[in-house]
Amino acid sequence: MINPQSINPLTLPSVRLEQRSLLPQTPCIYFVIDNDGQVLYIGRSVNPQQRWRAHHHYKNFERRKDIKLAWVNIDDSSLLSQIELALIEYFAPCFNRINPPPSAGVNGLFSHVAELRKRLDLTQRQLADLVGVTETTVRNWENNRSGVEWFERIAKLCDALECTPNDLFGYEKIGEGDD
Repeated sequence: MINPQSINPLTLPSVRLEQRSLLPQTPCIYFVIDNDGQVLYIGRSVNPQQRWRAHHHYKNFERRKDIKLAWVNIDDSSLLSQIELALIEYFAPCFNRINPPPSAGVNGLFSHVAELRKRLDLTQRQLADLVGVTETTVRNWENNRSGVEWFERIAKLCDALECTPNDLFGYEKIGEGDD
């Protein structure tokens, strides 16, 4: 087992986000690190190169400059989850949530819809229009009512399959690929 205090993500092998195709294809824990050396996210994968082809957080990091992906190889892939949790607890990256906030709903589930919506400076109405739902539905998602449990199931399924919801459902934006 790895002692989190012995890991310095800034000294690990790394590539820039744009070079993610150079990531290893072996089990590892990966760190997303910003230009200031801040660990933003920690994840695990048996094949990080494949994982980062369509990572669910890629768009969040793509907008930022000088993001790098660092990693530590893990010989025993059965330990990935345990090591990842220990490292998340130790580094407390802002894109990982290990302890649900007090406003968490049933089973500790917490919706990040409001936080993500605000990050993009959208109103509930604007988000509702973009997604094709009512403003009430967005409000329910943000308050851990009605439908949020499906997000959790989709997230768990995507984690298990190392894919994004777009991969899972074959979603394509209207007009994408049309010339």
